[in-house]
Amino acid sequence: MGNVATTTPRVVLQEDIQLHFKAATVKEVEEVVQNWFEEGATLGLSEEVFKKTLSLHSNASKFFQSFDTDHNKKVDAFEVLAALIVLSNGNIPEKIDTIFPVFDFSSSGFLNFDEMNILVHSTYRGLQKLVRTPEIGDKELSDVCCQMFDSHNLPYDQSISKEQFKRWLKNDIEATKFVDAFHCGYSFPDVEAVLAKKEQRQAAVFSQLLPPSVGATVPVLALLGSDALKQAMDDPQPETFESLVKMMASASTNFTQVTLERFVEVNHAWNVFSIVDSLREGALDPKELQPLMWLQHRAKPSPEDVKKELDALGIQPDGMISRAAWITSNVAAH
Repeated sequence: MGNVATTTPRVVLQEDIQLHFKAATVKEVEEVVQNWFEEGATLGLSEEVFKKTLSLHSNASKFFQSFDTDHNKKVDAFEVLAALIVLSNGNIPEKIDTIFPVFDFSSSGFLNFDEMNILVHSTYRGLQKLVRTPEIGDKELSDVCCQMFDSHNLPYDQSISKEQFKRWLKNDIEATKFVDAFHCGYSFPDVEAVLAKKEQRQAAVFSQLLPPSVGATVPVLALLGSDALKQAMDDPQPETFESLVKMMASASTNFTQVTLERFVEVNHAWNVFSIVDSLREGALDPKELQPLMWLQHRAKPSPEDVKKELDALGIQPDGMISRAAWITSNVAAH
């Protein structure tokens, strides 16, 4: 999937419709799909049918407008259902089980090339309307179908099974990266809650280490020796923890003391990086800079902002963003 995967950052879900889709369980989505079939599997949904299909009690008009981008008072059921399935709360095999029958027009248990092509295009268009990811051309999307069939040595006039689709999605690294950008998208309110809990715990450790008779600073040595702080920071490797604490030190105290302000700044940048670096590799693909900045500054960055930050980090196009470079870039010099 080449360029498709490398240009799609992990999505940050913040709008009502995005969070509504994210909150739905796969089991609930299965019921939506089943009801859609029972009601005749209408392809062009009016606002009223859209509301009924998704069992919406509020925000129906607002949600409908997210998909009705050409303002013709109809939305594509394939786009709506595919986006709902991918963003929902569940694992990928369950999601494939749910989405496959939607595009199996002959109910054969297989998808021919045209049906798979419609699945790929509809899924992309539905997600793109909801989260406004970078544009992907029709040829690139059709190439995805070719790669899928080629991976199983299937001629394009034959059909692919659900199990073959699952194996391809599991084994094709680029396909996995693209799907994970949505499947593992961040719920902004959930991330905010996680960050708040982490930072409250870390600040409590700082308060406990404050000397009773000195100013509002904690000695670097006290932080380095704190097992409670290590635990509050998810037990980093010793050398990583030592490096991080030293980044907190203030130049005005000859790097022997840490102020609360500096402590909070470094920890916030650390915590945000840790959330995005879920595999704890210590480095991130540059495409993840957008969600990093979004979570760091609590606002969606513009493409210009992302480019400016990338330039400031000094990352080459084929390079990775290190945790140290990220924290240094986001902590004011003192």
